[in-house]
Amino acid sequence: MLTTFARRLRAGWLPLLEATAGATLAWFVAATLIGHHQPFFAPAATIIVLSQARGARITRALEVFLAVAGGVLLADIVAQLLEPWPTLTIAVLIVVTLTITTALDAGPVVVVQATVSALYVAVVSPPTQTLVPNRFLDALVGGGIALLISQVGAARDPFGPAVDQIRGICDRIVAVIRTSADAVEQHDRLLASEALAQARASDAAVTGLQDAATGAREALQLDPVRRQQRAGVTALLAAIRQLDYVVRGARILARASVTVTNWPATEASTTADIPVALRHLERAVGHLGLALIAELRRDEPGSTSARAALDAEAMATIDAARSILAVRQPLPIVMIVGQLRSITIDLLRGAGNDDTEVLNRVDQALGFPTL
Repeated sequence: MLTTFARRLRAGWLPLLEATAGATLAWFVAATLIGHHQPFFAPAATIIVLSQARGARITRALEVFLAVAGGVLLADIVAQLLEPWPTLTIAVLIVVTLTITTALDAGPVVVVQATVSALYVAVVSPPTQTLVPNRFLDALVGGGIALLISQVGAARDPFGPAVDQIRGICDRIVAVIRTSADAVEQHDRLLASEALAQARASDAAVTGLQDAATGAREALQLDPVRRQQRAGVTALLAAIRQLDYVVRGARILARASVTVTNWPATEASTTADIPVALRHLERAVGHLGLALIAELRRDEPGSTSARAALDAEAMATIDAARSILAVRQPLPIVMIVGQLRSITIDLLRGAGNDDTEVLNRVDQALGFPTL
């Protein structure tokens, strides 16, 4: 348990430090420089905005900042207008806050934070009775400081979030394929079901990678010194569609492995070559991730090496798939081979290879007609 705690602290020490320093600075600016008495909403806004906007795209970080400050202003105005009727104030605030956050398609965490903050402004803290409420200014100060801090990482390393997302999505795909291979090899239904559950939980990973890549592109547009590095982001954005296809293909593979493990154990010899193909495919996914990261980092030797390894493992997958088709196979096995072909094509295309060339190479290796 202590090891787990230490690992979490090592991973989270920077956000912890940023939140502490940002909230303290927000209090100091609002209380000392502006002269507000107990400016609670300055550090509160810093923490709220940082929790939602750290490392996010600039446009999204701005949306979070404006939502927090605007929510405090709206709540303060409603509280002042309806001060004699506290019950009505509560009802109006809840309705207005939920209506706005729903219309903006805000996430559940944002909805809860906005509603609770509005209620706190209206009920716990009395209205300020000024033309521009102090709490709104405090929220602007705290949110602005958080906005700057949230983008510091992007300015220092615009590729950091994208690299983390690439590793995350490739690790998820690898885990699904590896577990599927183990399930078929061991004829284990529970492992096959676990692979399918892992696959179903991977869908949102592509969206996270898309946001991180777009955020890196936005950061580079604001940095004239490193604008030439946008080529790596462009390559990543082109690869994301193929990675999305790979995620879907891995889910189909996992579903087919469930079917195969439901067969009688006497049929296990029919599936003997499937784990071999899957393990080659698993390694190919890992090499694609390394190639994309090297491309972002402008590591030409690393990119060349990873792409060569990807190519070798991808074609080894196809060689194993061809041996599976050497004898007549039942439909679920044919489906697995079809997905091996599809995922291999997507991996090679994701590395920037020509679409038609990849299709012809893979189909020729399988013994299929080519274009």
